[in-house]
Amino acid sequence: MNSIGNRNQGVGLSKIKSKGNYKNVFSEDEQKYMREHRLIMEKHLGRKLGIFEIVHHKDKNKSNNKLSNLQILSPEEHSSIHHACSKRPRSEYYTPHNKLSDKKIMKILILHMQGNKNSVIAKRMKISSAVVKKYLKEHEAEINRWNRRWKKL
Repeated sequence: MNSIGNRNQGVGLSKIKSKGNYKNVFSEDEQKYMREHRLIMEKHLGRKLGIFEIVHHKDKNKSNNKLSNLQILSPEEHSSIHHACSKRPRSEYYTPHNKLSDKKIMKILILHMQGNKNSVIAKRMKISSAVVKKYLKEHEAEINRWNRRWKKL
């Protein structure tokens, strides 16, 4: 066990694992890996967090999980904080109310088939990487079919 696991023994955390910039820890109570900042907030509140409760890092440092740096926000509050810091105007972001046209979906698929990363596609299309991932997942069968055809040629 490492120093962070030992330090957090009192809250039932051990076995650190990193994913992205977040610290994931093994929760003895839950018997699974969870984000450390969420577990710290749950232990502080004495209850499980709801799925629509977001634990925000005030200093935007995802590895600073001190309780004084964490706050619970609704998805709307959290989104408004991050969009206020964004360099792009709000209107350039994809919103769930705007479905992408078939032409744009096809462009995503073609860019993907050309070997572009999701982040590159997102930047080029002015949408989030999550939206690119969503449409690629929805059209996974088509992509696989195209890949099989190209291999035969």
